[in-house]
Amino acid sequence: MGRWISDHFEFGPRIIFEGRQEVSVEIEDPNNLPLVERINKAEYFARELCEHLQQAFLPKLSELRLSSKKLDADVVSDQTMFDQMSSVAKAEQFASDIHARLSKYLESIRKDASAVLGITDSTVENKDRE
Repeated sequence: MGRWISDHFEFGPRIIFEGRQEVSVEIEDPNNLPLVERINKAEYFARELCEHLQQAFLPKLSELRLSSKKLDADVVSDQTMFDQMSSVAKAEQFASDIHARLSKYLESIRKDASAVLGITDSTVENKDRE
């Protein structure tokens, strides 16, 4: 099997497929970007996550739940269940990846905004004292 690279979305991770193994490649550190660009990317990741959950993850999960309630092996085979569980797991992994990127950007935005506004984070100060 050949190797190929796909950009899933404009700001998203690049996924390298080699055989059946997927390897996520980190593209950039949000702290190296201007604040405005981080806000734009965070907004994009939030939209992407919302759309993915609504259009891919939840429908696949509902389909799996419906299939799991059918007890007749002629109606729903083991292979069908396996395929649906695999599909849900991949959709969940993709959602987790987007969520992790969004969280990284939001944390970076929070730190810079707090510094600009002169807000001290008491939870960070308390952790530093311990």
